[in-house]
Amino acid sequence: PVHGDPACIITVRNIPYGSQWQDLKDHMKTGGSVEFCEIDAQGDGCVRYASQGEAQSAVQLLNGSAFNGRPLKLEFFNGLGNVPVHGDPLCMVCVGNLESGAKWQDLKDHMKTAGTVEFCEVSGGVACVRYSTQAEAQQALQMLSGSSFKGYHITVETWDGQSANVLGIGMDKKEVHGDPTCMVGVGNLESGAKWQEVKDHMRAAGTVEFCEVS
Repeated sequence: PVHGDPACIITVRNIPYGSQWQDLKDHMKTGGSVEFCEIDAQGDGCVRYASQGEAQSAVQLLNGSAFNGRPLKLEFFNGLGNVPVHGDPLCMVCVGNLESGAKWQDLKDHMKTAGTVEFCEVSGGVACVRYSTQAEAQQALQMLSGSSFKGYHITVETWDGQSANVLGIGMDKKEVHGDPTCMVGVGNLESGAKWQEVKDHMRAAGTVEFCEVS
């Protein structure tokens, strides 16, 4: 269920097992007035603020903050489960072929040559970068795709569902294992899941040529 205006809601991930919603609410209210807070059966949190501005402020302020010993991951709510959307997709680009261990701060410095970068997150070898305008995002596509970053020629693509799936599973994309249009991201796997078992499950829908669990 959606508890209020989705624009005022954020999803909180990486919550330590056994955490209480009351404690999470106390932590999250440093970002604004929290009107609703719950932790679901999967251990993810749903937090609604009094305004969209407070929700945006909370993401900037509390993403990565320590809660009961673990860094929280905050995402704007979009009703798409484990696919994060960090703002207007038209202002976002997906950056691929990053070196292992690339830092978001360094990538932000590189990407801001095309415009004002409002958000940057690196997951594995892929990143989400949001600009302040759609025009700047388009400029980044033209200017920075193929540019050299830390010795790698990065790819810069428009943000779409496939980009979200790839980033959402956090796989190291130094190598692209085939045609991206033939690939899917699988989320919500149990800890310790084996790629062989996932492959056996997924081939019920067709021939699986490659499977990796990250």
